[in-house]
Amino acid sequence: MKLLIASMALLMSAAALSAGSVVANGGFETGDFTGWSLSGNTSFTGVAPGYFAHSGEYGAFLGAVGSNSYLSQTVSTVEGVSYTLDYWLENQSGTPNAFAAYWNGQEIASMNNAGGFDYTEYTFSGLVGTGSDTLMFAVRQDPAYYGLDDVSLSSSIPEPATLGLIGVALIGLGVLRKKIRH
Repeated sequence: MKLLIASMALLMSAAALSAGSVVANGGFETGDFTGWSLSGNTSFTGVAPGYFAHSGEYGAFLGAVGSNSYLSQTVSTVEGVSYTLDYWLENQSGTPNAFAAYWNGQEIASMNNAGGFDYTEYTFSGLVGTGSDTLMFAVRQDPAYYGLDDVSLSSSIPEPATLGLIGVALIGLGVLRKKIRH
């Protein structure tokens, strides 16, 4: 009985901490830009298996020459809730190059003529949801490519399904407690 109670408590705490990403196809595992919008100079931009993947099978390669390409997605958020953006980025080197991330049109990260680097995780907290928000990346990489993968945007607020699971677990604990007393 104690094991059952401990298991339910563990389930509740794990469920309370998980709130999935609101970004669609953040790992580009559809093999294309499904869920994303491309604009600007989209030459030398795509999704490929293998080399550009940080995890999974696919990753995005971004190598617009001469001007920026823009990769964006409008996401549904909860108004007033704080979100954390997380993505993995690599740069194959060579200049000129530029990379920037935007939240609702405000630049939150940028680099210009960066040297080459392997996949590196970038995390930005405190992005406040308005209900419908736009995440955008602007990229130029004339002689080579930037690789982008595993884009996620999440909050610590549980999703409705998770809240339902917590409610069921609480009811179960209440029933168990009542049976133990009798």
